[in-house]
Amino acid sequence: RDWRTYKRKEMMRLAKFIEISSKKSAFSAGDIEKIRNQRNTFQHQLSRKLVDENQVIAVEDLAVKNMLKNRHLAKAVADTGWSGFIEKLAYKSLWAGRDFIKIPRYYASSQICSCCGHQHTAVKNLAVRQWICPVCGAFHQRDINAAINILAKGQELLSA
Repeated sequence: RDWRTYKRKEMMRLAKFIEISSKKSAFSAGDIEKIRNQRNTFQHQLSRKLVDENQVIAVEDLAVKNMLKNRHLAKAVADTGWSGFIEKLAYKSLWAGRDFIKIPRYYASSQICSCCGHQHTAVKNLAVRQWICPVCGAFHQRDINAAINILAKGQELLSA
C-alpha cells in the first residue's frame, strides 16, 4: 500500500510539472516511467557487474545538488541518476563484502598528475580535456587521469 501511495504521489508531481512547463511535452507519464525503469535496471546491472568484478570500489563524492544548479551540467547529471547509482554501488558492495570508498569532495583528482603528483591548477576549467604536465611532461586525458588518481587515493585511504 505504501508503494502505491508513493507511486501515485510521484505521478501527481510529474503531472503537475508537465502542466506547468511552457512547452508541450513529447513524453506521456507512461513514457517517463518507462525511461526511469530502464535507467534503474541499467544501474542495477552495472553496479552488480562492478561489485562482482572488483574487490575495491572508489568513487568521488560529488556535490550532485550543486551540479544540478549549473545549467550546462544539469541535464546530463539528472539523466544519469548519479546519486542513485552511487547508493546502489554502496549497498551492493556492503552485501558482497567489498571495500567501498568515497573520495573526499574537494580532492583535485583531475588536476593532479598521476605520474609525478604535480597539481596543475589550469585544468580546473572543464573545457580542458587533455593536458601536459609542466613538471614531468606526461600527456593526460582528463577523465583517465582522474580515474587513476581516484583509484590511488582510494587505495591510500584503504591502507590508512
